[in-house]
Amino acid sequence: MSEAVVLVLLGGDEAEAPVSRVSGAAVAAALTEAGRQVRVHDLRRSDETSLHEAVDAGPVDVVFPVLH
Repeated sequence: MSEAVVLVLLGGDEAEAPVSRVSGAAVAAALTEAGRQVRVHDLRRSDETSLHEAVDAGPVDVVFPVLH
């Protein structure tokens, strides 16, 4: 059985976005250290890559939102 792919959502455009980016990076690092396959996506509204495109970029089994 293959390892689950975790998509960590972080950031955004709101005032707490910098905190979310730090927290999300820590979550992604811990998951990676634990041997998980991790992808990270920043939910900036100005980003041309939508959440839909991030999910379509490859298989995702778990979404881990780290939004403040």
